[in-house]
Amino acid sequence: MTRRILQAVRRHAAVAALAVSCLALTASFTGAADAARDALRSAVSKPRPNAVLKLGKNAKFPASAIPKVGSARRADRLGSLRAVDVTDSCDAITVDLG
Repeated sequence: MTRRILQAVRRHAAVAALAVSCLALTASFTGAADAARDALRSAVSKPRPNAVLKLGKNAKFPASAIPKVGSARRADRLGSLRAVDVTDSCDAITVDLG
């Protein structure tokens, strides 16, 4: 049974390869390649809806392009206090550890 399947695949592989290559040639002549090239040329550095975003010099998305989720926005504060309000402000040598 598997021998029959392998023979059928081998028999039709050339036809499938020819069909894929004709499809690729047709797509390159219809302007689909030009549209894809233009979309990449019009990449933006600031996030906009339905636009391609450029990567930074480190090959990553800029931090400003990724929005903060709601729980992270709430994590910036502790109730009505900010991080500056709850951190220690005394000098390390003034603390008696023993």
